[in-house]
Amino acid sequence: MKVKFACYDCRQEHKNGELIGEIDGIHDYVSCKCDNGHKAKVFPQTPLYVYLLEHALDAYREQMYFEAFLSAYSSLENLWRITAKAALWNSFRKSKGLALVEEASELSTYHQSERCLGLFLQTVIQFFGTAIQPYLKELIQGNKSIVSVRNRIMHGSAMPSQNDTKKVIELLHHLRSFVELKMTYTLEVAHPKDIDPKQGILQTFSSLFVIEQQRKTPGFKKYVKETIHQGSAIPMTNDLYNGPYSDTFLHMWHSSPMFNREMDREEELTKQLSMDIDDLLKERANLINLLNQ
Repeated sequence: MKVKFACYDCRQEHKNGELIGEIDGIHDYVSCKCDNGHKAKVFPQTPLYVYLLEHALDAYREQMYFEAFLSAYSSLENLWRITAKAALWNSFRKSKGLALVEEASELSTYHQSERCLGLFLQTVIQFFGTAIQPYLKELIQGNKSIVSVRNRIMHGSAMPSQNDTKKVIELLHHLRSFVELKMTYTLEVAHPKDIDPKQGILQTFSSLFVIEQQRKTPGFKKYVKETIHQGSAIPMTNDLYNGPYSDTFLHMWHSSPMFNREMDREEELTKQLSMDIDDLLKERANLINLLNQ
């Protein structure tokens, strides 16, 4: 899946250019290059499932329902994995949380759809209790469930209809909104130590896990040495990508400032759960227009 980032080297040279790369779901980074020959290795902190959701919406708008359905379902699978990983990290963050998650990531459970779903179900039922059950019923119960439709499509016995695709995208958005917002904190709910109070468990884990992988690169070490130890200004060139780079403001995911009251969070959750495919397409169009300005 092609993605774009600002090319700061082009800006320094007063040229127009964008860094273009491909997210493969395997690496934590994206190797990018612009038309003017500049390169960068970018570590996006936005989870893959958000990119896949946006790709699904773009395909749905173009009436490419097979592409949209597969992208949305892949987004669901990625959401299941990162939610389970975030919960695991949250349980053991005082000891070896990130290292434990990295070790667990090597297990095949994270890369097989049904096992991944089973792990997610076990995690969210323990974490959220009965509150999440309505979304799980639509996901897994009956021969018209999202999982059943996916199996028929993947095994070549059906093609996704517009309604199938609409249902999986809407469920994806409602499920990810529930998980993202229920894992955030408010002034009324004390956040655990090491959790960014302006984000939440899922958002903080997503950032920290990517940064932990980035720290192993020579570019990160060079960035820290030059900008922190020597007190240099943050470079406005592509060297900026050698350090932590948050791209969450460019995407459709809930990493906004901490809510003042528990009621504020619940109101936002109610708003997100009421959104249908038309609302999501409008939000996506508004974001694209904003980025193109």
